[in-house]
Amino acid sequence: MVSIFDGSMVTVLQSTISEDAVVIERREWGNMHGFIKAIYLSDKTLTDKASLWPALQQQIKSTNAVFEEIRHIEKNLIGAINYKMERLRLKERGLEIENKKTEAAMSEINQQRSDLQQTYDGYTQQLTSLYEQLNKNTFEVSLVNGQKKKVPFSTVVRAYQPNSMSIISKLGFYAEKFWEFLSDDPREANTEGGIFPCYFSVQY
Repeated sequence: MVSIFDGSMVTVLQSTISEDAVVIERREWGNMHGFIKAIYLSDKTLTDKASLWPALQQQIKSTNAVFEEIRHIEKNLIGAINYKMERLRLKERGLEIENKKTEAAMSEINQQRSDLQQTYDGYTQQLTSLYEQLNKNTFEVSLVNGQKKKVPFSTVVRAYQPNSMSIISKLGFYAEKFWEFLSDDPREANTEGGIFPCYFSVQY
């Protein structure tokens, strides 16, 4: 936008809107605004302007799928193992109190612990592989102040081009954000994401 200020009013001579301007919503440190300049994948680098936006969206989708798998393993699968481990500890303690801590009883408990530990180790190996996959790809953004910054895909929730969105696209975007607010976990010190854990705890 080019403007002239004559002391009493501002006259707009020219106004342009960049449809390829991007808003990048991150898991931390707020949104980023700029233009996508390059995508750096493990096997190639993309710089062709026509291919950048679809490739960016596809990579964000793939990365978020890996992120959700990591969260599922850490929160649900490993959480379940920790719960079972604690139950075994309490069971052993109960046997001690009741003077029933026999060799046979402890053999059964130790076997269950061993099985759980083996499963736990398998999950940690999966997590190591997933984290390596999560952190290997980046893209370059030219910020509105002219600076260029490399951004890991693992830090990005979504990216959108508000200047090129239709009314229907915007309504769909707002609906998606509203559902995220209701169903997702909070992030960014509870200033972003959703309210699901809070809602669930209140209902419980």
